[in-house]
Amino acid sequence: MELIQVDYRDIHAKLWELVESLWTPNAIFGHGVDHAFRTYQHAVQIAENEGANALITGAACLLMDVGLNLTDGRRNHIQRSLDIAVAVIRQIEGLQAVSDDLITAISYHEGDEARPERLPKETLIVRDADTLDRMGFSGISMTLRYGTWINRPLCSLVDPTCAGRRPELDSFSLDYIRFLFTLAGTLSTKSGHTIGAHKMSELQKYVSCFDEMSKVRLPTYFDAFVLVEQLTSAKDGC
Repeated sequence: MELIQVDYRDIHAKLWELVESLWTPNAIFGHGVDHAFRTYQHAVQIAENEGANALITGAACLLMDVGLNLTDGRRNHIQRSLDIAVAVIRQIEGLQAVSDDLITAISYHEGDEARPERLPKETLIVRDADTLDRMGFSGISMTLRYGTWINRPLCSLVDPTCAGRRPELDSFSLDYIRFLFTLAGTLSTKSGHTIGAHKMSELQKYVSCFDEMSKVRLPTYFDAFVLVEQLTSAKDGC
């Protein structure tokens, strides 16, 4: 597929004007504007690194989670995102020529969900961009925020960091954080693997520090959030 020679950032800006209000309320469960921006930055960076169409990858990241909302959360959010995307794409001339590519990227943007074998490079990049933001300190923060929103207990009393159990994703937020380690195996691009290695080290550092904390006392969500902030700003150790 030939790269479309357009000023894609102007088109992305027009798109963002139409969808920002849909992202903003979802900050309460970790999928707000900051999630959109981080995935967008990953997607554009990887596309430019690997000779893909940044118009498609960036726009898809701004549309992929617009179906999330405070009523339904994640339930059926991809279909809602697709319905909104179709309506928005019609309003932006620069996106109409790549509408099919955008629909494909949105449909398969979640890296831990099944996908067809031969997806366009742009779709693989969008999957990687979303997956990368679900890893590392950003993914931990998102997981904690979602956990507080759905009133999910923070961690198990007997195995707080899920070191010796199969993760119970609906039972404990630290179990879900343990699950995030598996996402590295879903990355598809060279750039994604490079960024993913750093994200994996962040996950490992957090779990190790949380484990040390839990030996003294059972941490609370407040403790868990503070630890993310401390590790994000620290260069070494807990």
